[in-house]
Amino acid sequence: RMRNDLDGAASDFEEAVDLLKTSGEGRVHWAYALQDRGELRLFRGDMRAMEDFDNALQVFENAENASGQANALKACGELRRRRHDFVRAEKDFDNALALFRDVKDRLGQANVLQARGDLRLGREDLDGAGKDVDDAFDLFKDIGNREGQAHALLARGNLRRLRADRDGAERDFDQALDLFSVVKNSLGQAKVLQARGELRRSYPSFDGAVSDLDKALELFKAANDRLEQAKVLQARGELRRLRSDMEGAEKDFDAALGLLRDVKR
Repeated sequence: RMRNDLDGAASDFEEAVDLLKTSGEGRVHWAYALQDRGELRLFRGDMRAMEDFDNALQVFENAENASGQANALKACGELRRRRHDFVRAEKDFDNALALFRDVKDRLGQANVLQARGDLRLGREDLDGAGKDVDDAFDLFKDIGNREGQAHALLARGNLRRLRADRDGAERDFDQALDLFSVVKNSLGQAKVLQARGELRRSYPSFDGAVSDLDKALELFKAANDRLEQAKVLQARGELRRLRSDMEGAEKDFDAALGLLRDVKR
């Protein structure tokens, strides 16, 4: 399926779950289908994803499939982080990391370290976040995963921004943007441009900030990500207010509010 064909992908996963549940091919295949459906549901903000992850995890545990358990636990952690259940999310990530180490899956380890680093960053555990993100970056670099490196650089840039290391943050954002461009990840590019725009707003470097936020907004529009569009519009509105462009600021704030209302429906 094409990346933006979410309805088609959902239909395929529903069919796979139904077929594998009633087939004689074994419940592990069904668990993988549940995992895929859960991840799509999580991406779409559908909290039924937890039921899929829990069911998949139980099957993987019964089958003593450590790799499957690790992936399901990571997914559970991601969902719990969205629900702000941070303690249980971190426990899920810890357990997933241990299992990925047992099966010597370095990509799995890197992805969990990245996710746990993002969680710790959100909880303002800057030391813990910094260690996880650095470890994730090293693993991604060792295995040649440029997209993973870009995500780690974005996280490290956000960490440095919180520590008021503006030059270091901008370097990380620049490198992340280059890598996301190379792997043609437009959503990743948008997130970096948004973060760099926020950073430049605090310099203040108004022209650079506006340019970054404008580009981020267009990329989020192309991805139909209304929540992120609203965040960028809010940031651009704040910037325009600082420049005494009250009319432009009000337009951005109104547009952001409209998008947030749509998201909540």
